[in-house]
Formats: sequence, structure tokens, C-alpha cells
Amino acid sequence: MKNHRYIFLYILLITALISSGCSEDHGHNSDPIDANNNGFESRAVAEVFVTNCALSGCHAGASPQGGISFETYDKMIAGSQGRDTTSGGGHGHGKRLGIYQGEGVYGGEAVVPFSPEESLVYRLITGNVADSTRHMPYNKNPLSETQIQTVRNWILNGARNHHREVPFSNPSVRAYICSQGSNQIYVIDGDKKMISRVVELGSGTQIAPHNVKVFGDYYYVTQIRAGKLVKYRIADNSVAAELTGLDVPGMVELSSDGSKAFVSKSSTASGSYNSIYVINTATMQLVNELAIPVSGIPHGIALNSDATKLYVANMTKDRITVLNTATGDPVIDDIVMSSGTATVHEPMHIYVSPDDKYLYVSCRKSDKLLVYDAGTGSLLKDIQFNSHPMQISIMPNGSRLYVNLMHSAQIAVINFSGTDWSVSQYITYPNFSMLYGSALSADGKYLFVTSCNEMNAYKPRYAVKGRNQPSNLGIIETATNEVVRVLDLGSYATGIAAR
Repeated sequence: MKNHRYIFLYILLITALISSGCSEDHGHNSDPIDANNNGFESRAVAEVFVTNCALSGCHAGASPQGGISFETYDKMIAGSQGRDTTSGGGHGHGKRLGIYQGEGVYGGEAVVPFSPEESLVYRLITGNVADSTRHMPYNKNPLSETQIQTVRNWILNGARNHHREVPFSNPSVRAYICSQGSNQIYVIDGDKKMISRVVELGSGTQIAPHNVKVFGDYYYVTQIRAGKLVKYRIADNSVAAELTGLDVPGMVELSSDGSKAFVSKSSTASGSYNSIYVINTATMQLVNELAIPVSGIPHGIALNSDATKLYVANMTKDRITVLNTATGDPVIDDIVMSSGTATVHEPMHIYVSPDDKYLYVSCRKSDKLLVYDAGTGSLLKDIQFNSHPMQISIMPNGSRLYVNLMHSAQIAVINFSGTDWSVSQYITYPNFSMLYGSALSADGKYLFVTSCNEMNAYKPRYAVKGRNQPSNLGIIETATNEVVRVLDLGSYATGIAAR
């Protein structure tokens, strides 16, 4: 009798547990999508992600795979917060590599509004990743064509939320990046530290966007192979105007009032040149060409704070010319950087200190940063590196310089005490590969650097099929000099501007 009672109690317990479990399932899982579509624009979009991806052990819960959750729109738009940097199979279901400065450094957005082909989630569900084991949904049947088209249309329409708002639309900080190898401009939301837009310039090799500068409601991009300076509207990234017929345009600098653009030659130019273009930015017409006394490749250019002087680094002649921007006349004799006919330094980039007192010159051949008195042209400091310095960013108060060292994948931090310049530290990160462009936010809080990955050493976790020289963006917090975000970009990222 006692045994029968135990059996009866056991059955009651099992029944209670089953009932309890069903009750919980009913309350939580009968319809995982709420009346607001979990924040997504439509129920159809929500169903694709919530029912196929936001599953236990996948992209849901406290520790979602790949650091990204698809449970709600807000969680999805937040992107990944510690992307796996291993090279093993699986779309995120592998061990993580230790991160230099904590979680959330290598990651990024799941979707780029208006750009399905540049949106990671769309590439994963369509199989546009170099590693086929990372196809989504992971270890499940592929999505139907209808589901894929639903996602594509949603992204093309701006990846909007339930209130029809487009994400990453009004950041306080934006950065613009030229992906020279894939003919794209990447727009970065500096607040969210995500790619907010990708501007497609066209296919083929005859464009090559190289350098970019921002002023007012526009940004200006040089296109080496297209021979153009193009003016884009910040509001919608559309072309406002362009100037064609330029010969291998390279760097661009804008006057302090934004009325003029000065355009140099590309460092890849063949032949010999002796002038800098001057362009009226309102009309986008060529108004002058400033001549330098010795022909070569005038690539690096810089303006003083009131744009009355233009400093030109003649890369193949080891000379710096200082020109009056109004008259075109030399202000001082050329700064001759080396004696003899052989090029010793190859000055590639040049910068003026915020107080207009000093010139900072990056030298490709000698691996040096040379500091000159901007008024007299006398050499003040010679800093030797083990790799050639590329682009430089200078803190607004002039107290610190960040120098990209291309081949060593390091950023040299140089402190200026008022009487001397000294290297205080080097910033590096595993994803860095041939550092190229450099720009500071207007307040100096964040440094943005591009890796062009010329030698293809960097292998992104979710590489695009067939994309050569996949590059990335590093974001550094200048208060700590720590890397706080790394984002994958297009091919061969070069020039960058921030505001």
C-alpha cells in the first residue's frame, strides 16, 4: 500500500512539473513577438530573426553567440560586443581570443541601413562570406527566398524600427573613410561606433577614392583614377557637384572658411608635376594652379590656420615649398631636406601645428618624422622609427601627436612639452595591418585610424567572398590611448576625416 502511495505521489509530482513547464512555455514562447514586433518595422521582419536566430544557445540570452542578440530590434542594432577573432569554423560558435582592452573591441553593426550587401546579417543568410561554415541560420535549414527578400527589402528601406526611424542617423560625431580598393565611402557613427552608411561609387577600377575632407554641409573626396574632386551632401550622401579633368588628384585640404579646396597629386603618380589645384568649392570650378619651383610629385599638403600659406611636400625631390595662397609666390626659400641628387627622405605627408609654429613631415624612405620651424624652415627634431610614418593627427592644443607607422602596425604617441618632442608609447592591436589614414574627432576625444591591409595579412572573421585587401577602422580613446573599437571596412581603406 505504501508503495502505491509513493507511486501516486511520484505521478503527481511529474504531472505538476510538466504542467508548470507548459505553463511557462505558453506564457513565454507561444508568441515570442509582441504587439510592437519586438521593435522591428514589421512582424514579417521580426519573425525571420526572432524565430530563426533568437534561440537558446544561439543569438539570445545573457551571452549570445558572436556577442549579438536578435531577440529585439534594439539588441540587434546594438551590434556585436566582442566578435570572435578566431579563424575556426562556425559563424560564432567557437572560442574567443583574449582581447587586449576587454570585451567589445572587435565587432560592429549587424546591418548597414540602405546597404544589404554590406550588412553582415544579410551576407550571412545569403552565404556571402569566405568561410561557408558561417552561413546563417547556424546548423539549420537556410532561409526561404521569401524570408531573404523580406530582410533585403527591410535593409534597402533603411532597416527601420517600429516607429519607422532609421538607425545611426544623427550622431554628434561622424567619420568618413575612403575605401580605395572597393570604390566606397564608409560613414561612421562616432557615438555608436558603428558603420552608419556605405556610399557606393561604382564598379571597376577607374575611380579610386583616396582622400576626404569635411566642411559645413558637405564632404569632398578626391578620386585618383576618375580624375575628380567630388562634393557630397552630408544629409543624404548624394553628389552635389564635381570637378572632372584633374590629373591624378591625391590629397585635399580646405581653407578655414571652406571656400577653397587645394588638391595635390597622388603618391602613385608617374611622371613629374609642379602644381597644386585651387578649386572654388561653391562653384566647383578650377580657379588657379599654384606652381612649385622644382617638378616632382607634390603629394603632402597642409594649410596654416587662416589658409594664407600652403605647405607642399615634394616627395621625389626632398623639398618643402611654402606658398602664399593669394599670390602663389614663395613665402620663404624651399626647405631642402637633403643634399645631392638622390632622394633620402621622400616626404609623403606634412602637417602644421595648431599654433602655426611647427611643421611635421612623415618621410617614407628614411622612416623619420622631421619637425621644422614653420617660419624659418630650420630643422628642430629628427625622430627615427623602424617603419615609415604615414598620416598624423595632432591634438587640438598641439600637446600630442599620433603617428601611424605603416609597416609595424603601431601608432606612435609623441608628446610635445613646449621645448621638445618625445615618443611616450606605442598603440597596437592584433587587427591592425598597414596603418594608413588618421583623424581626430573635433573635440579630440577619439582617434580614428585606417588599416589598408595592402599585403592581405589581416583576415576578417566574416570576410566578404572575393574581397581583396579587406581593411578595418580602429577607434582609440585619447584619454586612455586604448583601442575601444575595431570595425571591418571595404578594400584598401586610405584617407579619413572626422567632425
